[in-house]
Amino acid sequence: MFDPFAACERPATRASVDSTTEDHLCEPHQRDERQESEKSLDGYPSEQSLQFVSINGEAACDYVGDLLSDSVTRCGVSATHVKLLTQRALYCEDHFPRNGDSL
Repeated sequence: MFDPFAACERPATRASVDSTTEDHLCEPHQRDERQESEKSLDGYPSEQSLQFVSINGEAACDYVGDLLSDSVTRCGVSATHVKLLTQRALYCEDHFPRNGDSL
């Protein structure tokens, strides 16, 4: 875990955990995203983690493919998973976010 206020010399006494839904994904795109995230986080001590949670909702897959191509299109197939990003941070008492302040 880290203190985003690295110049602050006071000891961290509080922790903040924030989870956000990143994307709704169909089965094939969930596998692709999982493989890609495992490659990028492999061997890297991270303050964030990804989870792929099964869902039974009616959301469409958010996958859009290569954003640099000429024809960017959303997948749109029924989503079976949601990608959940969790971030953790340590703060001293003075820098701890209060009442909805962002990290």
